[in-house]
Amino acid sequence: MQKNKNKIVLLLKNHISDYDYIRFDLKYLTSKYDVIFLDLQKILLKKSLYKNNTTKIRAKDVKNIYSFFKILRKINIKNIISFVGHPKNFLEFFLYIILKYYKCNISFIDLAPKVGTTFKTENKLFFYSRNFSKFIKVTKKYIFNQFYKFFKIDYENVIVGGAIEQNNRHKYFKNIIKSHSLDFSLFKNLYLDVTGVKAKYTGKDYAIFLDDDLPEHIDYKINKQEPPVNDIKKYYNELLTFFKFFESNFNLEIIIASHPKREKLSYFKNFKIIKYKTPELIMNSSVTFVHASNSLSFSVLAKKPIIFLTSHEINRSWMGSRIVNLSKILNSRLLNIDNKDYNLSKENLLICKKSYQNYKNKYLICDENIKSIWSNLDF
Repeated sequence: MQKNKNKIVLLLKNHISDYDYIRFDLKYLTSKYDVIFLDLQKILLKKSLYKNNTTKIRAKDVKNIYSFFKILRKINIKNIISFVGHPKNFLEFFLYIILKYYKCNISFIDLAPKVGTTFKTENKLFFYSRNFSKFIKVTKKYIFNQFYKFFKIDYENVIVGGAIEQNNRHKYFKNIIKSHSLDFSLFKNLYLDVTGVKAKYTGKDYAIFLDDDLPEHIDYKINKQEPPVNDIKKYYNELLTFFKFFESNFNLEIIIASHPKREKLSYFKNFKIIKYKTPELIMNSSVTFVHASNSLSFSVLAKKPIIFLTSHEINRSWMGSRIVNLSKILNSRLLNIDNKDYNLSKENLLICKKSYQNYKNKYLICDENIKSIWSNLDF
């Protein structure tokens, strides 16, 4: 007789796509637990940002706060996994207060590599002084962050992906559960596209650009975050100019590994664009170009040379220092696409094995031997 699975609730702020279903290994989670998905999009997001979930899950649509109360009372399940993350506003904070009122056991996931940034004061002044509404937004965020620090919530569990995360940013959690990063899990299990098929690109040697969709990433809208790039026309003009220079001087085609959430593909004229196959493309490539995409983890694991790309505008944004820090940690070349004297040679297309191994150990794994990111979770 099959043993009944324990029930848990998974809170969703964003929709779950086919790609997310594989990336977060939800097949494993639903095989281990009876998972009830609560979709909070209608509470937490603007209507224009609502999206349908993959057909691989059945999510309950939570329409308002009262509905959230009602569902929690009805299901009476205490173990909660939150994809909402740390509260970023008073409404999200209130949702967690409700969960604590019902004495729920709350677990967060923190599986993306966290490389620190230092947003210089002079850059902040330049970044936010151009638009008064940006200044108002950042002021409101600052006020909430001070409120959140004062009225802190003690959470039960956090699942962390890198060894360095065990000591950073998790002082409000009672238990740290060791896991590994999402990309390490994908790399290890060889899930190469949304279907799980191990297709192979059979063309000639190529370089790959890991697209962040810096000007229009939908997560910036969802999290009310200022994008690192505002001058869209200039950004793509300088980026494509560099790509053409590289192709003509290194005799390597550049393929765009599109961000899974990118909606507009027309910016990359005359370049091949492929979606949902980033790990496979990286493993068959010769070199990686990237700003700060977490997908660079695949390049580290596959031991591919990495060239970091920035610009004057990106340098002045919150992302600028992250790119600089990543290039230093991996001992990789940093190139400003606004400077037409690219000064790039084949000597730059090498890797520092020690730096790559250190990155893997610090940011990508806590427990290398587990089957799934959820393996050490025990409800």
